[in-house]
Amino acid sequence: FEKGVLTNEFLETNVVDIYAAGDCAQFEDVVFERQHMLGNWANATSQGLTVGKTLCGERTKFDTVSSYTTNFFDPPNNGSCSFLGVTDVDFADRVIIRGSAQAGKVTRIFVKKISEVNRVVGATVINNPSDVAPLTTVIKGMVDIGTHLADITSNDFDLKTLVVS
Repeated sequence: FEKGVLTNEFLETNVVDIYAAGDCAQFEDVVFERQHMLGNWANATSQGLTVGKTLCGERTKFDTVSSYTTNFFDPPNNGSCSFLGVTDVDFADRVIIRGSAQAGKVTRIFVKKISEVNRVVGATVINNPSDVAPLTTVIKGMVDIGTHLADITSNDFDLKTLVVS
């Protein structure tokens, strides 16, 4: 992998007092327990804040669920696409698809077993913004969704149920 400046979970490089943040940082992601690299403005801002806290004496791990959302088209045909966490098919053990292109809404949920827990590790959400908040919460909370794996495939299943289970 090694495509960026390697850092630990505090965004520290192997050189004392040198940190990396933003597009160049390949960081130890504590949420997904792997090296990760994301090039977007929101991630860079969050990483900069994390490094700033550490530099001010509050040693802080970077543990944000990285995400990116873009809107396309003008009203009345607004569209949106959000990427949450790790959306790498090779990293996931399973990809669950909800919705369809015909319906104009598709959510792909990436699931991986980490430390014996079935977790949502990422999602791609197209034109279904109500899925973004519960999926982000479940990813960051490292929630075990094992008992709901069959339910998630149904469009009638409310993803908010995962947050409280």
